[in-house]
Amino acid sequence: MNVIKELGGVYAALITPFDRRDRVNTRAIAALIDHHLTGGLTGVYVCGTTGQGMMMNLEERMAVAEAAVSSVGERGTVIVQVGAIATRESVELAQHAHKIGAHAVSSVPPIYYPVGVEGAFEHFRAIAKATPLPMLIYHVPYIVQSTLGVGEYARLFRIRTVRGMKWTDPNFFLLRKIMAQASGNTVFFSGPDELMLAGLTMGTHGSIGAFQNALPDRLTAILRHYREGDLEEAEEVQHFVDDVITICQSTGAMLHALNCIAGAAAGVDLGVPRAPIPQLSRAAYTDLERSMKALGIPCARAGN
Repeated sequence: MNVIKELGGVYAALITPFDRRDRVNTRAIAALIDHHLTGGLTGVYVCGTTGQGMMMNLEERMAVAEAAVSSVGERGTVIVQVGAIATRESVELAQHAHKIGAHAVSSVPPIYYPVGVEGAFEHFRAIAKATPLPMLIYHVPYIVQSTLGVGEYARLFRIRTVRGMKWTDPNFFLLRKIMAQASGNTVFFSGPDELMLAGLTMGTHGSIGAFQNALPDRLTAILRHYREGDLEEAEEVQHFVDDVITICQSTGAMLHALNCIAGAAAGVDLGVPRAPIPQLSRAAYTDLERSMKALGIPCARAGN
């Protein structure tokens, strides 16, 4: 398998919608994925940070993965984030992802307990060996501090199924060092949407991010313009995306704000994030709606 050819591209870090009774809303997942694929995305990354994977139990995470695989069908690619506190649970989620027909798995480093370098290495190795699927290491240091250095990543890339990374970190200089230790058959994705173009210039093969849920056509346009050598157009689109991100961040409830604009674009209510993730106040939503209208972005209060 040529993983760059098979997996490279632009993915939504899929929002997990919840209904008014705080249950996973699989119907909304189907509508949202239709919006993604119509907008040109390569596929979806399931149960990551945006998807609140750590806020769900195993049964819920499996249900989200099943809904994603079913909704995508033959139209795109599904990567399932299987990181959990216990390695055993991560392995179970990885095996489930393989069973239902996902195309790859991914995992954050061990969380909560300090397990050291060898503990983190063994955690990733257990997941990688649990299935024949390609595995992407999910590097997200602002949430989970990794103890692995360049040398440890080089060891991981010697495992046959470890085939790349989702890099949610502005330190692309460090990423380049890690990429130099990997084989040619590896794929790297940038995670910060506001730096997608920067990531491409440093050698990434696409992106996986939150705002692809709301702006799939614009995020795919950045990759298209970059590949065509039209950096001016790519930069213009990146700046527009960054304006949207800045507004959502300013609300103090970015995930709920994202649900509002992504849901409006997809024509579905994505609900509110699970507590303790903050929700928009009425005043913050009013400001969000006004700002999005000025940019020509639809917005509808999610969870109403």
